[in-house]
Amino acid sequence: MTHRQEHRQHRLAIEKIYQEQQHRYYDKDGMAYPLVKVSKTHSVALPPAEAAKLSQSSDDEGVRI
Repeated sequence: MTHRQEHRQHRLAIEKIYQEQQHRYYDKDGMAYPLVKVSKTHSVALPPAEAAKLSQSSDDEGVRI
């Protein structure tokens, strides 16, 4: 197998993982989820349900990731 073929296989494997997990990062319209502040210096894009859980747990006991 040539280096080019190995590289192509690696790219295809990454693309497959992305396609399988795309719903975790983008909404049904293909837009990234809104950022949610998880600390003073960090924000993350989360689906609304996960953002609500994070918000609720941070109210109870502080933010944990």
